[in-house]
Amino acid sequence: EPYRRQRQMCIRDSPEWAPHLNSASEDLTAKLFTLVEVILGVVPVVVIGLFLASKDATSVDKLTDVFSQDPSMVVTFISACLQPFVAYMLYMIYRKYCEGDAGFAAGNLIGLLCSEILLLNIPGVIGMGILLWRVWRNVAPHFESWLFERRAMGVLADIAGSLVILVLAFMCCLLYTSDAADDK
Repeated sequence: EPYRRQRQMCIRDSPEWAPHLNSASEDLTAKLFTLVEVILGVVPVVVIGLFLASKDATSVDKLTDVFSQDPSMVVTFISACLQPFVAYMLYMIYRKYCEGDAGFAAGNLIGLLCSEILLLNIPGVIGMGILLWRVWRNVAPHFESWLFERRAMGVLADIAGSLVILVLAFMCCLLYTSDAADDK
């Protein structure tokens, strides 16, 4: 309930640059942000459940045996554990979007989209793509000015959270591809 009130406040208190935040279209955008956050937050639970069901691992000891026998499952598990952090980043991105920080929103969404592609997380890729598409028409006019005003270090500071997730996603991708090459 407090979370929903916060989203509604964010929409009502839109900055001067974004009177569109009070529209029905932006209500849908807020709901999509929430939906993608929830889906990404549940991913680790689903992955653990699938591991337990697929390998008949009813205890932690059996799950450790499964991980030791198949290293690609460890990478999959680490990738799944990154998803709640991506969901939290989305929460921050939406708040900044409502405050009028268009560059922060677009830059981080692009970084998270790249991360989801590297993690091979189809729901995440689809979710980030839809969110980027929803906000792009509002942030595009301000994106270039954000890049020039913030300069390189300011842009890096703004997208630091997404960059950390992107680096971890890149490491998972490398581990997964090296494991796949070892299997051949």
